[in-house]
Amino acid sequence: MNVILKGVLLLLLLPIFGYTLWLSSWTASYLPHLENWRESVVFTPQTVVEPADIYVIDYYLYALQYSPFLTIVCTLSFLAILIVLFFLVKGVLMMGKA
Repeated sequence: MNVILKGVLLLLLLPIFGYTLWLSSWTASYLPHLENWRESVVFTPQTVVEPADIYVIDYYLYALQYSPFLTIVCTLSFLAILIVLFFLVKGVLMMGKA
């Protein structure tokens, strides 16, 4: 795959990731507003008193529970961006050696 194709793929993946991240974080933002937010957390210690101290992983799991498709698409698009960036940088560095 040449560098231009990888760049186009990256430009297509970025809006997908951004949009699904926005929607997933919107869903996760409801967690601290629940009356029983302590029952929904997994990794946050039960000694935490303030909802502002909820761990990010618990926000992610909450979003995964209530909008699994968007959260999975967000995660997969993030991983795809990392892979494309890796191969893009590798391709650019290999072009410099040739």
